[in-house]
Amino acid sequence: MNSTVEQAFADAAERQNAGQFEEARAIYEGILAEQPDHPDALNLLGITLARQGKNEEAVGFMKRATEIRPGVPIYWNNLGLALTSLGRLDEAVAAFGEAIGISREYAEAHSNLGNALTLQFRHEAAIDSYREAIRLRPDYSQAYSNISTPLTHLGRHDEAVAAAKKGIALRPDYPAGLFNLGFALEHAGRLEEALSSYRRAVELRPNWAAALTAAGEVLSELGRIDEALASYQSALKNDPNYALAHWNRALALLLAGDWDHGFEEYEWRWRLDTFKSTRPAHPELHWNGSDPGGKRILLYTEQGFGDAIQFFRYATALSRRGGRVIVQARAELVRLFEETAGIEIVANDGPPPAYDVHFPLLSLPRLFKTTVQTIPGEVPYLRANAKLTEQWRGRVPGRNILKVGLVWRGSVIPDARRSIPTELLAPLGRVPNVWFTNLQVGDSSAPAPFAITDWRGELKDFADTAALMANLDLIVTIDSAAAHLAGALGKPTWTMLKLMPDWRWLLGREDTPFYPTMRLFRQSARDDWAGVIARVAGDLRVLAEKQAQLA
Repeated sequence: MNSTVEQAFADAAERQNAGQFEEARAIYEGILAEQPDHPDALNLLGITLARQGKNEEAVGFMKRATEIRPGVPIYWNNLGLALTSLGRLDEAVAAFGEAIGISREYAEAHSNLGNALTLQFRHEAAIDSYREAIRLRPDYSQAYSNISTPLTHLGRHDEAVAAAKKGIALRPDYPAGLFNLGFALEHAGRLEEALSSYRRAVELRPNWAAALTAAGEVLSELGRIDEALASYQSALKNDPNYALAHWNRALALLLAGDWDHGFEEYEWRWRLDTFKSTRPAHPELHWNGSDPGGKRILLYTEQGFGDAIQFFRYATALSRRGGRVIVQARAELVRLFEETAGIEIVANDGPPPAYDVHFPLLSLPRLFKTTVQTIPGEVPYLRANAKLTEQWRGRVPGRNILKVGLVWRGSVIPDARRSIPTELLAPLGRVPNVWFTNLQVGDSSAPAPFAITDWRGELKDFADTAALMANLDLIVTIDSAAAHLAGALGKPTWTMLKLMPDWRWLLGREDTPFYPTMRLFRQSARDDWAGVIARVAGDLRVLAEKQAQLA
């Protein structure tokens, strides 16, 4: 390398370190104008573009550097970083693999591979990569910090917190490390500590939208809704297009009963990767909310089973307005929804029938300008199949014993804290004159600590569950799809809620405008499921005594 080029590289590095990226870019481009295949210039121009957020351009130059000089591990590592930023994770994993193949002792590449694997939800593999980085560099604060994230996702909370704290001990003023510590503490249930960690991250990196949003999540979970909303607003002041802040603000507004603003903000969900893949392929056919009369409107259910059941009521309301409604739902819901006259039901694992426009089911409350007072609350709006109901009738006890369906655990995603530890259910089993049946399905199932009839193997879909529910006197459940199903069927339902529940249950109410036949049993203190179970058992005893008196 001649002295002129060396000086150009030095000048470019000085500009880049000063944040003068356009000036640095011009220097690298000048070098490449004279030496188009200079690998270092290609790589460094790629880094400069990446720091400007121009990762698509960056990848092109970085790939060219690896083609010209494939044996340089740092080229592959930098390419992997740019690909990770673009969400092209399979390619990123391959690039980091190339770097590690060239240099097994390359700790940064192992750590960056861990980051990409974490984003792919390959948590065990990510942990292995971080551990190798730490083995190679025992003082590697970022690797300690980052390993806490997959450990958290796997529910290994003590390990996650310990790793994140080790990262902070090695680098106390690292904002991203404090963010990761906050994340680990939050999911370990140590909310006040998590809030402190997020706020310290903001002190070190003022106006950081991600940390302000995370702090808002914790404040909301602590019941400090006004402070949460203020935190989200601060995030949006600094990054008006930060979709996660809009989404979390929507949930807080809805929980507080401000549905005018809440449902507007709820539309920001489409900017989140979680939701993007659920939209139909033809954006030009998105319905604008005009007169539905005569239109074939495809409604799609972009969220969970409970959401689909809860908001199916709007499909019926839309049909009444003259729309020819098609609902595309997951296969487990098809037979249940088919019991509703006037609405065509199709499974979402195949192509839909011809339609004129499409619309997301969970955007209908906004379209209908729904308030707490105007929810379409008539029940039942779903019905169990008569033939299936008759098949179950002979399998349940007679009318002088209280027949109760029970659900106490849900999947970890979206919320592990809505589940009740199995050992706390024992007081329910001591109530006389009650026959319990287990309504849990799938991976959320767990054995009860008392005698309970278990037909889970025969509950193939929600139509089967609805038919069994139709033969029961009461459903006792956590916040789950079963709660929504029972409410939609108009069955007496007792729903047990954590202190700060999902938005749809609002605050401070023992009833819900969504389901007139439902009672809400709320925690009076965080994680106080024992208190909830005691109240449920007491009321269950009264109900069972009345049932015993029936002739």
